[in-house]
Amino acid sequence: MAGTMRQLEERQLPAEVTAMLWSPKMDLLAISNVKGEVVLHRLTWQRVWLLSPQDESDITAHLAWRPDGKLLAVCYEISKLLCLVDVETKNIIHKIKLPTNESTVCVKWLPLSNTKHEGLVTNNKTNKPAGEYLPPLPSLIRSYSTEPERKEFLSRILDMLFIGQKDGTVLIYIFGMFYCGTITVGHGPILQIAGGSNNPIWITWKDNNYVKITRVSCPLFEKSTAFLKVAQIQANIECLKDYLSRTLMATCEAWETILLEMDEKLTRYAEANPPGIMSADFLELLMIGIPTKNLETFLLRDLTEKGLKKFGHSIEMCYSNIQKLVSKNLTSVGMALVYQLAELRGMVRVGGTYEALGLRDETLITNAINESEAFLSKSYEIEQVIDQSMRNYKAFFRWLYVAILQLTDERAPSEVSRVSQQELTFIAEFLSDFDKPKANGRVNLEKLGQYLRRENLQTPLTSEGSEWAAMLETSNCLRNYAHIVKQNFNLSLLQSHVKLVAAVENVFVEAYQSLVNHFVMTSISLPSFTCLISSQIVTSDGNFLLAMSETNNKLLRLFNIKYSSVDPISLDSKMVTIDMSHKQGECSKENIDTVIIDLQFYSQDYLSLLILNEQTHASFLVQMPLHSTFKYQDNDTIIPITDLIGTTWPKPFQGISARRLAVSGSRKVAAILNENNRKVRLLETEAEPEDEEDEEEDEGRFMEGMMDTTPSAHFPAETKTDVQKFYKEENS
Repeated sequence: MAGTMRQLEERQLPAEVTAMLWSPKMDLLAISNVKGEVVLHRLTWQRVWLLSPQDESDITAHLAWRPDGKLLAVCYEISKLLCLVDVETKNIIHKIKLPTNESTVCVKWLPLSNTKHEGLVTNNKTNKPAGEYLPPLPSLIRSYSTEPERKEFLSRILDMLFIGQKDGTVLIYIFGMFYCGTITVGHGPILQIAGGSNNPIWITWKDNNYVKITRVSCPLFEKSTAFLKVAQIQANIECLKDYLSRTLMATCEAWETILLEMDEKLTRYAEANPPGIMSADFLELLMIGIPTKNLETFLLRDLTEKGLKKFGHSIEMCYSNIQKLVSKNLTSVGMALVYQLAELRGMVRVGGTYEALGLRDETLITNAINESEAFLSKSYEIEQVIDQSMRNYKAFFRWLYVAILQLTDERAPSEVSRVSQQELTFIAEFLSDFDKPKANGRVNLEKLGQYLRRENLQTPLTSEGSEWAAMLETSNCLRNYAHIVKQNFNLSLLQSHVKLVAAVENVFVEAYQSLVNHFVMTSISLPSFTCLISSQIVTSDGNFLLAMSETNNKLLRLFNIKYSSVDPISLDSKMVTIDMSHKQGECSKENIDTVIIDLQFYSQDYLSLLILNEQTHASFLVQMPLHSTFKYQDNDTIIPITDLIGTTWPKPFQGISARRLAVSGSRKVAAILNENNRKVRLLETEAEPEDEEDEEEDEGRFMEGMMDTTPSAHFPAETKTDVQKFYKEENS
């Protein structure tokens, strides 16, 4: 290994560390502690962010990075929640409760990229939520929606999240979000999961007396693109659902409560007078032009000229903004949902591998399409309500504005005072609502706000006068036809959205129901230890390497597992035992008692060993090369560690009694954790050699600051500069 090991940072932490995991793409270290917090640090110990637990009593079970390093999966033990965190923004883009009460013991996020299938994902024009034939979704107005873009990157890579359970089962989530099923590997706790990237999955689990290695392959992934296409559509639909939710949020934010003030003032006027008097007073003003004393007081004191102008401006601005969101955003996302669901229905009709996957029931998809079309109809209904309301409100306010000016002996502009016969009709229609039955005794002239509440409409539209509705009423054949849009005038927009989301989620409940039946598993048993520490990696040639040792033991067992496809299909293993004992210097005859306290594969070529000298209690980090490890033919041979690394032993760590290890060969970094689980030291594993004087100065500086528990003492507060730079480089 080129370069030397150089210490970077060291910090005393306020809470005990439970897990450390390096990002595969950036110099970021994710750390979880006993408080359930997850903290992201740079190599310089700058804190990028801190994520508090979803529940105060919750604890973090395991962490897993997405292969591209943009998402971090956090699995909580007590609540059984799985949260996917955007590394750049700290937003939880997806949260789901695991469908099991078993303890999670292992989480791994593996790529499923295949050169044959990669073009399907990255180059196909249909790989976007709106599809190939529809225009792209319009961007949301940021001033209305403060919710950031969250799931637009879902469909750019193909990966799968594996969650190992204590009972020997493994939960599978495509893209880390969509539950695909549960495979039963064995009947003991899952130790580790590795593989992917065009290779089978290797799962290590512990039986009572053995450690078992199970090779898991799925021909459905290798021979067919059906699974990938279905998962791609589900990812696109998830993007559309998220976009739809944010659009509805923006629509609700655009609606202002000031629009209800007119209803409240009219309600107070109606309550202060006998029933029917309010409508009679306004009709008298419209027909004769002379208000009653009560109405004159109401116009001059309660409404006022300035109040009417304010109402008119608010209604025009609010309604026009909502109309834009409905006509552009809601309509676009509704049509895109219908397009994606129709694509999925086509796959069901094709059958074959899609049927083998679990897509069999076309009825569920048709029902989801119908709900999407009903939602589109509801958005068109809102546009109709907005047009009618703006037309009637404008005529009503202009008429009252002229009446107030006449009462105050002010001259109204000629263009305002003229009222056409059509406008008189609009005003009369508006006043006719005064005598309609009122919910809770209130006047309800503002008809748009009711569509943005999760309750039935108080004043719904009717199909009266519609020739289409009349024809459906008389024709049972048309009315019951599956592809005819069923419109419910009593539902609000938010209620229609709830029905739509429920129908879409039902589509994917059984979409992967048969996937687990296509997994092929081959196992081999290995000798076990009482207190096992292990690490595993899949080599470029498809072989599987497993390193095992008993805690505080001087012997390391290294297994090389090969798959034989010749009948009978089997796994062949070769074992090498390595002894950590060595002599102090070339002339010494006395062996030094050294034991393994932690280990992890640094890369395919090196295994990182954290060694403890039991006599001096000093700890070392040894990078053991693997290229010549399996040249010995006899499994019973014990190889001295000095045969692999030479007689030169690395320098012991100063000022820290290391007990745990986290390494990353791709980033050339390591983190070691003190025995009290509160002190972390960061190392650069392949640094350029430096002068001894510089090393002594660095060591003295770290000894001075190692008791500092606050990252902000030496570095600025939370920073995201480097993370954002990474995203820009990835997207450019």
